[in-house]
Amino acid sequence: MLWEIEVRPSSNEADREAARVISAGRDLGITTVRDVHASRSFLIETDAGSDRVAETAGTLLVDSLVEDHSIRSLDGSVDSPTDNGNQLLNVLFKPGVTDNVAQSTLKALEELGLPVEAVATCRKYRINSDATATDLTRLWAQRVLANDAIEHIVEGPLAIDSIALGSDYTFQLQNVALRDMDDDALQRQSRDGQLYLSLEEMRTIRDHFTSLDATPQTSSSRRSHRPGANTVRTRRSAAGSTTGTNPPNGTSTRCSRRPSSKRQR
Repeated sequence: MLWEIEVRPSSNEADREAARVISAGRDLGITTVRDVHASRSFLIETDAGSDRVAETAGTLLVDSLVEDHSIRSLDGSVDSPTDNGNQLLNVLFKPGVTDNVAQSTLKALEELGLPVEAVATCRKYRINSDATATDLTRLWAQRVLANDAIEHIVEGPLAIDSIALGSDYTFQLQNVALRDMDDDALQRQSRDGQLYLSLEEMRTIRDHFTSLDATPQTSSSRRSHRPGANTVRTRRSAAGSTTGTNPPNGTSTRCSRRPSSKRQR
């Protein structure tokens, strides 16, 4: 079952995130966004019951001195697209983007004995109902509410019942005959291997492995890889092999030298 624990400032505490949104809106000349209430929530997928979730997660995630919280189950349906007359906006990470807070929360909950399948985080904004769509779009476009490179907005109550996506990692080692490829094969390998490199770049890589007398290898999984993982770093081990880390689309590469025909003395 999927549970949502929503955490908000206590009634006697300032809602600083809401004040930031209103102030940023005024700086942009936005006039219809006048009343904002901000909160954060944790989506927890577990087979545990509500009492155990409330006891374990509530203790871990809520500072009872300055925060209030509520817990609800999500079943994929909503009774109404509105939220007590407010416009509700949920900000979540896009699929494939690493949610560091969620990962650390999942680990902490497991250490407390709660069987957790998945965790995700969410920011929630309740905005006065007469705020115009144009002004809300401007808040979004100017990254006041979310960073559109890594986040997306869901309007209204969340209509989801699971966040456990993907499958277990399966290692697959592939030897790539890059040194024997002509231009057409290099372009096809760039496309099919999700490298998206130019022909000139592929030629450079081929020539590099040719000079090393080495065969490139790739390992990949069926998971979606996080965006932005496109930096390549290499290091040479004492044994003479070269390893690469964090190449495009999360594919790891390794090249192994062929055994020398000469016996070492």
